[in-house]
Amino acid sequence: MSEKNRSVGEMSGDFFREAAVLVWVFALVEKLLEKDDGISVGYVLGVTGVTLLFFVLGVILERRKGA
Repeated sequence: MSEKNRSVGEMSGDFFREAAVLVWVFALVEKLLEKDDGISVGYVLGVTGVTLLFFVLGVILERRKGA
């Protein structure tokens, strides 16, 4: 498919899926690089929850392109 003919839903879906990966990676790396407490299970679960929310929203927006 041509990049020029992409709908707002498709582009938004791409954005949210890419944002999900970036949030997950950079949030965990930043926490690992801090010198304080390290990383906790609650933090990992919270970041993973936000990541899954963004990813699912991205998939839903992209799947609706045909509607």
